Amino acid sequence: TLFSDDFLKKLEKLAFISKKIPNGISPGAQKTYRKGSSLEFSDYRAYSNGDDIRNIDWSVWKRLGQFFVKLYSADLDRTISIIIDTSESMGTGTPDKLTFSIQAAASLGYIGLRNQDRVSVISIGETMLDYMKPSRGEGRTISLFNFLSSLKASGKTNLAKSLILSTIILSGNISRRL
Repeated sequence: TLFSDDFLKKLEKLAFISKKIPNGISPGAQKTYRKGSSLEFSDYRAYSNGDDIRNIDWSVWKRLGQFFVKLYSADLDRTISIIIDTSESMGTGTPDKLTFSIQAAASLGYIGLRNQDRVSVISIGETMLDYMKPSRGEGRTISLFNFLSSLKASGKTNLAKSLILSTIILSGNISRRL
């Protein structure tokens, strides 16, 4: 139990807003300015050779006598990566810094999962200690909270080494739990 029910209800009203277009390549729930295939109409443009004739708006052709194709916005995937320092120094203070970090990560992860973003969490210390691979959907909230609750403060921090390993994991070159 990281939060009260009242706090979770407040989090449900929040969402991440990206100024940049998500760089995901797989379909997702995030609206973008890119043109693609979705159910949401975006704009028209004049037909040019090679365009798919299924996208021609025949009602416009009937009115204007010119071919125009419908453009749709692309819905892309967005991944939120949360990195938590779990070195021994995070266990100091009242309340300890690790507890606060876990609650902040759980809040951000919960908001992301509620909004159909992919959420991954990486625990770093002297090396990259543990990670939760990217997952999506509200159904993954319990596993996110369980993962975060299992983190313990120990060891020293080697930020450079940890971030290099984290970058490799996030790039998808390693897909197993370390």
